[in-house]
Order: sequence, then C-alpha cells, then structure tokens
Amino acid sequence: MKLKKVLNNNVLIVIDENGEEKIVFGLGIAYNHKKGDEIDQKLIDKVFIADCDQEASRLTEMIKNIPEQHMGLAEEIIDYAASILKKEFTPSLYVALADHIHFTEQRAKENMIIRNPLKWEIAQFYPDEYKIGKKAVELLNDELDLKLPDDEAVSIAMHMINADISSDLSKGMEMVEMVNSLMQIIKYQVNINFDENSLHYQRLVTHLKFFVMRVIKNEQHQDEMTFFKAIQENYPKAYACVLRLKEFVEKKYSYEVSYDEMCYLTIHIQRMLTAGK
Repeated sequence: MKLKKVLNNNVLIVIDENGEEKIVFGLGIAYNHKKGDEIDQKLIDKVFIADCDQEASRLTEMIKNIPEQHMGLAEEIIDYAASILKKEFTPSLYVALADHIHFTEQRAKENMIIRNPLKWEIAQFYPDEYKIGKKAVELLNDELDLKLPDDEAVSIAMHMINADISSDLSKGMEMVEMVNSLMQIIKYQVNINFDENSLHYQRLVTHLKFFVMRVIKNEQHQDEMTFFKAIQENYPKAYACVLRLKEFVEKKYSYEVSYDEMCYLTIHIQRMLTAGK
C-alpha cells in the first residue's frame, strides 16, 4: 500500500496494489512517512473500505476535525464492544463514535449534560450494549477528566445499536420516509440552505433516525424539565421549528413528543442554524 494522504498521526489514506483507495488505522503510522511511501503492513491495525466516494469523502472530512485522542478512545471502545458483541464494525461507526466523543467533551465543558430518555429501555433490552456504554463512560471520565453521568452510557450504547439499524428492512422504508418528512419541515421552517455534507447535518439526521425509531415503536417517556425552559428561551427559532415537528408527529403518528425529545431536537437544529450563519 502506498501513502496518498495523512489524516492524522494514526490514520492514513492509502492506495492498494489494485488502485483502490482505503483508510487505514495504526498507532503512530504516519511517523516519518510522506506521500508515495510504501506502508508496512505490520504497522496497520485496521483497514477500511468506504462503500462509495461520498462516504469516503465524509469520513475523511470528519477524521480531519477530530482530535487524535478521541479517535484512539473510539477505537479502544469499539475493540471492547467487538469482544462483547462478537462482531466487526464499519469505519462509519469508528468515526461517528469519535465525533460523538468530541462533541460530548465540548458539551461537558459547557455543563450541557442532558438526560437521555431511553436510559431504562436500553439498560433493559440491550444489556450488552449498555455494558459497553458504561465501560466507555468510565474510560472517558478517566482519560478526559470528565464527570459524565450514566445517561452518556446510553448514548454510546445507541451507536452500537444503530450499527444494526440497516438490517431491520421491515422498518427501513418507513424510517426513511419519516426522516425525510421531518427534514422537509425543518428546511421550510428555518429557511436556510443546509450543507448536507456538514458534520452538523449528519448529526441532526442521526438524531432524527433515533427519534423516528422511538416514534415507530411508540416508546413513551416521562419528562424532566431541567433544561427545557432555558433551551426554549435561548433558542426561540429552533424551538419554534420543533413545535412544528411536534404538531406533525402527534397528528400523523399519534405519538406524544416529550420535553426531553424537544430539548434534543432544539439543540441539534440550533447547531444547524448557527453553522448556517
């Protein structure tokens, strides 16, 4: 394999003997290497092949913006997850989890820790994934000097669960149609042009997928309004958009959207609004 581009000290884009572009991971693999150099296979821990050029481009852009420490933590968590779940994961999950860790550290430093409404359900019905999440929280708290609550374990567990969403074909089309409807409402309501390749857009879509899963399964949750008032007052435009989403979902799907759900949606939409300025 020949080096095409260094993404960070541990991640490279290489070209194999068949001319195929791949993303490879290895501790310190970029050290003392330049474009065109042959990469020793012994230095490579993992090799990823993106499903398409668009995915490769998205993964590359995300990796460039994620601190190396967070990439390393994501790899450690997923290696542990693989040992528990007895399965391999796609490159998208590695990068998505690293991006999540990066975002989580930023939120924690701003004291924006929000309760996850799926905590009880995930702990009950996905015990292995929840176990992975709890182990991950211990690691993040230790390595990043944070004080993340157990709710964060649920968010990480959901990344593991999300890796299998595509296999649920019976719900796939319904999910796609509903996510598309929600995105159309958001675009109309906030009236800005979204960069569909941006990290903020990808995060919003990911959250909408989980939200749609809860709607389809009719999973209802009790509310805690700890942050609701502040979010409502600080992000009025995003909140107004969420009210339209709430109206649509409750009317079409007879699903009562909780305050927790509204908080999450408002925050993600606000990030899109801020990025679009």
